[in-house]
Amino acid sequence: MQAAAERQLAVAALQKKYETSESVPTEHLVSDMKELLATDRIVLDAIITLFETLGRGERERVVTTAAKEASVP
Repeated sequence: MQAAAERQLAVAALQKKYETSESVPTEHLVSDMKELLATDRIVLDAIITLFETLGRGERERVVTTAAKEASVP
């Protein structure tokens, strides 16, 4: 959640920066886009980690439940 909020702040800052500029040097634009892509990567990594963690928890719950059911005569 924090990574997504930080990405939104970065996008808003870039929008504000570029809406007031009539001309932007290519080097600045490329640098800003690289930074924005890096924040996208952080958000995607956070989402992937969340789903992996949730998946592991679900698998452990299923295995535990199956083991309990198997031990009941």
